[in-house]
Amino acid sequence: MPPWLSSLMETIRGVPRLGRRCFDRLTGRDFRRRIDQQAQALKWLIEQTPAPRESRMDRLAARPLISIVMPVWNRADVVKTAIDSVVAQTYPHWELIIVDDGSTDETRAVLEPLTSDPRVRLLTGSHSGVCRARNRALQVARGEIIAYLDSDNAWFSRYLDEVAFAFTAQPEVECVYAAQLVESSDSDEWSLRAIEFDRWQFQEKGGIDLNVFAHRRRLIDEFGGFDERLTRLVDWDLILRYTAQRDPVLLPTLGGRYAACRPDSISARERSWPNRRLIQQRRPRDPRQPLRVLYAVANYPQLTETYIRSEIATLRRWGVEIEVWSDDPEPRSPYPAEVPVHHGSLPDAIARFQPELLHVHWLSKGKRYCDIARQAGLPMTVRGHSFEFATRTVRKLAKHSAVGSIYLFPHFAKQLEEHPKIHAMTSAFNSEFFFPAEKNRRLVVRTGASKPTKGLMSFLEIASRCP
Repeated sequence: MPPWLSSLMETIRGVPRLGRRCFDRLTGRDFRRRIDQQAQALKWLIEQTPAPRESRMDRLAARPLISIVMPVWNRADVVKTAIDSVVAQTYPHWELIIVDDGSTDETRAVLEPLTSDPRVRLLTGSHSGVCRARNRALQVARGEIIAYLDSDNAWFSRYLDEVAFAFTAQPEVECVYAAQLVESSDSDEWSLRAIEFDRWQFQEKGGIDLNVFAHRRRLIDEFGGFDERLTRLVDWDLILRYTAQRDPVLLPTLGGRYAACRPDSISARERSWPNRRLIQQRRPRDPRQPLRVLYAVANYPQLTETYIRSEIATLRRWGVEIEVWSDDPEPRSPYPAEVPVHHGSLPDAIARFQPELLHVHWLSKGKRYCDIARQAGLPMTVRGHSFEFATRTVRKLAKHSAVGSIYLFPHFAKQLEEHPKIHAMTSAFNSEFFFPAEKNRRLVVRTGASKPTKGLMSFLEIASRCP
């Protein structure tokens, strides 16, 4: 074992928040494979950790009340551990608001004896989802600081002490978060989550867990509570809004343990991409990231529809990251494609690629896909085919909330020029696709068919009789 690793382990053994359990895991083979990724976070935590018995709040006279929000639904097996970690906090000025969201197991029987502590309140009701449950707790919270703990996670004993100290010592601070130990529920693996805040990275991927996040109460009045339309990523949405004007402060402590991979968790039950789209619609784009477009096309690729290839090539030159979804159930075209092509269902393609925009070829296809785009929270644009035009169809499509723009050939667009969503589109033709492969040969028109119904054999027969 290299000397630097031995020294690091000896240092960690003396850190009270990590304890013997983490030290034992540090010697395991799984951790050694990931030591390069975790060493920086561990080094930061060790440098920041205060003396074991020092209470930072002893330096200050103020003792703000911290309201802790805990929703619970059918968690009789783990909720007591979470509550015990609150009761064990070295900082005593807190209230715990538990919302039983219509549990059908023994959760209520586990919770009721714990309310003998006057700091613990229990709210009950029918099952309405985690966002509404948390909002109920926020409505009755009395503390000037709000913290959150889920029923399957737990805090280390000095977490609230660090939270209270940060807000009291720094009145300008609006939000704080702490390092977190992430444990797998189905294996003996763990990792440490402790990253400095990067706004653009957080807007793209998140990275702060609600269980080690706290904020001042006034942010609820300014930015609202939890968005009850969301079924997943609700913490990412809330933290995005609460940190929009000022970066959160990373606390010098290991705040809690996060139980990953539980089969009954929201992450395991709910799909993320519809919620992600709803959230991303409200935030500014990172100008460093290319726009991601999924192009819905029929029977792609086709050699006869070179304007689609020209359109894709132009978007790529502009820096757009584009992929295609073809409505063929399976790949059938023998022709090569310049971009990745998805098959199967359109919702699955959206979930895989995670686009920011759905672009559809054919008005008739747009009518079919606009509800899918709305459910995914995606804006959609539609381009009409050359001969495809019906005033009634276009107007109906333009009324759909998911449709942002409709592009038609100029002679069609002119008939509906009063509508703000309708735009004229010039033909796209790239003559380079038809140049001879060798020099000094006469220019010929190369054409091919991927579908016999296009009748190109008749076209070629007629062309052969031309002078």
